[in-house]
Amino acid sequence: MKSPTVGDLEDCLLAKVDERRQQVSQIVEEVQRVVHHLTAEISHQDIRFQTVPYSDTYNGNIKVLAPSQFLVTIPVKGLAGYREAREQRWRYYTLQGTRLSCPLQDPEGLQQWLEVEQFMKSLWQWHEADVNIEGDIVPAKVVQVFRKLVENAIGTCHLSGKVSMLTHHSAVWVAVETAIGQVELELVPAVEIPTAWSAKARWPPCLRRWPSRQRVECIKSFGFALLACSHYHWQLSFLQAEQVLLEQLDEDGGCRRKCLRALRQMKEDVWCPGRRPVITSHHLQTPTRHGHCLSASPGDNSHPTCKFFMNRLETIKGKHEKNSTMNSTNPSCPLSLLLTRRSISQLLMCWSHVAQCLRDGFPFGACRVLHFPLASVALLSPFHCPAC
Repeated sequence: MKSPTVGDLEDCLLAKVDERRQQVSQIVEEVQRVVHHLTAEISHQDIRFQTVPYSDTYNGNIKVLAPSQFLVTIPVKGLAGYREAREQRWRYYTLQGTRLSCPLQDPEGLQQWLEVEQFMKSLWQWHEADVNIEGDIVPAKVVQVFRKLVENAIGTCHLSGKVSMLTHHSAVWVAVETAIGQVELELVPAVEIPTAWSAKARWPPCLRRWPSRQRVECIKSFGFALLACSHYHWQLSFLQAEQVLLEQLDEDGGCRRKCLRALRQMKEDVWCPGRRPVITSHHLQTPTRHGHCLSASPGDNSHPTCKFFMNRLETIKGKHEKNSTMNSTNPSCPLSLLLTRRSISQLLMCWSHVAQCLRDGFPFGACRVLHFPLASVALLSPFHCPAC
């Protein structure tokens, strides 16, 4: 029996990628119509929220996390001329309006407060108590207002038979019936900050070789956004910058795109299939972008795509081993709620098996026998780095 070749791997992968692209394109087409219809009504009810435009090509407001899971950012209106906060102050308020004896915790990582005074121009509605507490635009209050608008818009637009609210989330989630099946959308209000780059978002040191410095400055000129994802702090997001990076993923002659497609296909078909995957395509992009994918050296008979794929697997495996150590030494760590020693061992065995398959020249399809415990796969979430 003839052994499968790297060409068989690429043919299989291309066929699956093309099938996935057609399916996702059809779903996005339907989702766009629904989102445009809903947000047009929401904008009519409340001027602070913009309509998500309909696009025949790429829509920057819709992010495909999985074929059945989408992130939709809803841009807000009436906030212009952003500037960084000049001084730090303590917050003693709660969402219910009571006073605390100790100040609220400061934002960590890629999060920040957002004061209405940070904008040179603002609509008077952003000063109202339904979204503003002591001069802060509070994301939880914004989401609360937005949720009511979505509920009203579903009825007003006569979409009750096609769109339904999902109540088991603290964020705003809706289920949309499409011709292919039901998909779930997370609708997130977003404050878009064009042409600026947050001082908190340092360019990742692992991206020093690629892209070039000129390209980095161009990418930073797209700005960033602030997403209403938590109670008090706004989450920094760089979806536009990420999209530019993805479009130019192989401009240095590498094979990152093939590797990303292979990882994504294995994730969707084998590691965590289903409508609500624990990890999404977004989680896989960071370790793929960070890798240096070089052509094979003279005398090296191994294929560069397989070498790079193995390297990415080793990177992810190393992250799991590091997190498993942290989990065992820190019982209070949230990861302890997700993992057991057995599931960690199973996961590391799976990584080793995948790497061995690639070393032996097996195609992508040979790895379909792997089945990851969902709790184990949850450890991939630390790879989500919106600043990349």
